[in-house]
Amino acid sequence: MKFFLKYKKHIILVFSFVSLIMIGLVINIVNAKEQKIPDEIINEESKIKVCILGEVKYPNTYMIDPNSTVKDLIILASGLTNEAEVAYININRTLKDNEVIYITKKLTSDTERINVNNASLEQLQKLKGIGEAKAYNIMMYRVINGPYKSFDDLLNVDGINEKIISDNINEICLS
Repeated sequence: MKFFLKYKKHIILVFSFVSLIMIGLVINIVNAKEQKIPDEIINEESKIKVCILGEVKYPNTYMIDPNSTVKDLIILASGLTNEAEVAYININRTLKDNEVIYITKKLTSDTERINVNNASLEQLQKLKGIGEAKAYNIMMYRVINGPYKSFDDLLNVDGINEKIISDNINEICLS
């Protein structure tokens, strides 16, 4: 007790100092939880990844805002080439994450595209990398799931990959 009375002022001062530090730490923790996350971090995490190939100036995979359209992606890729077939591009369509957009070449007068939504087994086998089994799979997929709405739908077919689509992009169409 004598010790406490002798150092009473010092003990109270130390206790007060430690209490103030603890209160400051608690306030900082509460404030840190309420702080807004910087827009740059939010924006980066909320972007979607979309690949554009074919007749654009800079084909690549781009990070873009979720509500962006095909037109926005084309602008990001610095525009179309002179060979781009614009008749098949829906520039107002909203993009999806991990989507692949193919911009095809203009048709020449002696070229006719193979419509994957109604092509026969023999017609499909004329495409690069498509044999009888893959042609059959393409036909069965459209029978079960309905017509292909985008070239990306072909990626759902067993045996079809991005390379096969890319190799044939100027020989196929959806309508």
